[in-house]
Amino acid sequence: MSRLVLLVLLSGCLICAMHAEEIPLSTCDILPVVEGRVAGMKFLLLVDTGATSMLNLKSFPHGDARKISVTSWNGTERANAQEVMIADLAVGEHHFRNLRLPAIDLSAIGRACGRQIDGILGIDLLARLGAIVDLTQNAARLRMENADTPTRPDDKQADRR
Repeated sequence: MSRLVLLVLLSGCLICAMHAEEIPLSTCDILPVVEGRVAGMKFLLLVDTGATSMLNLKSFPHGDARKISVTSWNGTERANAQEVMIADLAVGEHHFRNLRLPAIDLSAIGRACGRQIDGILGIDLLARLGAIVDLTQNAARLRMENADTPTRPDDKQADRR
């Protein structure tokens, strides 16, 4: 009986693994990064579960100026940003369509790790991807139920019009 229970549990784990896309993580110094694509071009995104998603102003210089609040471990500060509209951001086989993200100067992060960081893949988008970040395996597993990830529930309706 215990073997049957173990077999059922193991097969359940295999089915879960088959329904996940594994994305390789690389590093910038010790920081985890992943490759993203916008309009077919590759961009390096810092994986940060302690931040919201944003873009590097040096990589995405065009957008509407606005003030945003940036919160970090040492508090919240107001910052000038550009609001950038991304028609399609791909991470693996997952796509975010019509995504609006703030762009600020992330040069300090790039200088600290030795490579240009084009953006931050933060907790907001990681959660929508159903991501499990595994630093021991240098991979992120993304759920496969919905590879086309709209930015808002009504985006699919807007696409049909």
